[in-house]
Amino acid sequence: MNVKEFRRGDIWLVNLPFTGNSIQGGGIRPMIIASNNLACRYSPVIHAIPLTSQTKKWIPTHVEISVADSGLIKNSIALVEQIQLLPKEIFETKISSCSDYIIDKLDCAIKIQFALVENKNNAVYA
Repeated sequence: MNVKEFRRGDIWLVNLPFTGNSIQGGGIRPMIIASNNLACRYSPVIHAIPLTSQTKKWIPTHVEISVADSGLIKNSIALVEQIQLLPKEIFETKISSCSDYIIDKLDCAIKIQFALVENKNNAVYA
């Protein structure tokens, strides 16, 4: 039996169910594991951040990820505002792992998403 090993910062292809709304879903897409390694090991569900190669309007929860920093085949954007809790069973194939530099950028975006840091400029992104 092939046991999947999950680690924070790994990039996986995930088979997301179609939701019919604004949540990223509906097919196989790359996602970055955001859960800590202890949760990755013992929990049946883990948090993951969807990636897109589509051009998006920049907001503070978007993290640009280059091919050089990720092993992806296209430059992508991590949509941290759409972090999801997913069952391990839908994670299909590990692609690669993010560099420490990208993980640090993701940490900053996660702090912004969950209001763990002050928005210094009280900026509104519309």
